[in-house]
Amino acid sequence: MIWRLEMDYERERNPPTVFITGFEPYGDLGANHSWDVANGVAEALGKDAHNPVLLSVDEKGSRYPGKLIMRGETMGMILLGIAPKRRKICLEYRAKNEFKMKINDNAGRKISDKRISIDGPDYIISTVDKSILSRFADQHDGVELSMDCGGFVCNETYFRTLSVELEDSFSDQLNRNSILFIHLPPVDAISLPKQIEVVSELCTEIFLKPEIEVVGALIRDNSGRVLACRRPPGDPWEGWWEFPGGKISEGENQSDAIIREVREELGLIVEPSKPVANVVHEYQDKIVNLTIFECHTREFEKIELLAHDKFVWLPREQLNGVKWLPADQPIIRDWMDNGIP
Repeated sequence: MIWRLEMDYERERNPPTVFITGFEPYGDLGANHSWDVANGVAEALGKDAHNPVLLSVDEKGSRYPGKLIMRGETMGMILLGIAPKRRKICLEYRAKNEFKMKINDNAGRKISDKRISIDGPDYIISTVDKSILSRFADQHDGVELSMDCGGFVCNETYFRTLSVELEDSFSDQLNRNSILFIHLPPVDAISLPKQIEVVSELCTEIFLKPEIEVVGALIRDNSGRVLACRRPPGDPWEGWWEFPGGKISEGENQSDAIIREVREELGLIVEPSKPVANVVHEYQDKIVNLTIFECHTREFEKIELLAHDKFVWLPREQLNGVKWLPADQPIIRDWMDNGIP
């Protein structure tokens, strides 16, 4: 019998509600095409799931995205602004706790050399995984990862929005909303249709996640202890523990995949017997459909760490003694409460 476990929170099959914000004109600008891009992206991806929001260029506008988060009205947010002196689309990885306004905003403020939040950190990083942004920038001409969001209302909005999100989801770090600020160059550097196309593609990559079929091995020694393996330094999940296993390759069935993965990771030959647990978990960049198979081996003494830096045998009462990957955690909790099948 497969023990089917629910995710930590309910996953919607439809795309999440995403707010895409643009700004009104400011200073000497007669127009602000960030709003045109926001509308274009919403049209391209569907306004039933992507809602454009126009922000004022002042403190009130900088606080509005945070209010949407506090109301629970968003599953993610793309904040757009223009950068007249830049020539590329800049994916802003961090917001800084600093005003450096060189011109007045639309409320007449011109604040410089002052913190946005007296007690806040110097910087807050995006809740979108850096690897997603780096990979996207590497794959697209005219796109770069930026560490400087400026000192005007764009940066203020980003900092205030991230502050609210981190405070709102402090105890639930795995389920934070994906929030990113994007600075857009003038349309003479990159055309408006191209900017809409690039931002739409990035939204799809961030919010419409692929579902991946994954298998894991429940391997027990002669004492009934469970084998756990730790991700090595340099891995995106460095220091986290998991069942040996991995993604099913094209043309493989589950049994073939678990045999191959355990051999590649541990140098062991195993015999999968039956599935004992299944869980679907939503990560920031993908949805993992994980099936755990009971596997038998006589080669306990032959483990080679080919993809991990440490392994340990855990009795049932100590299963929660290591930091399991998020997808594995509901399985471990269930086995702690109800026994290992």
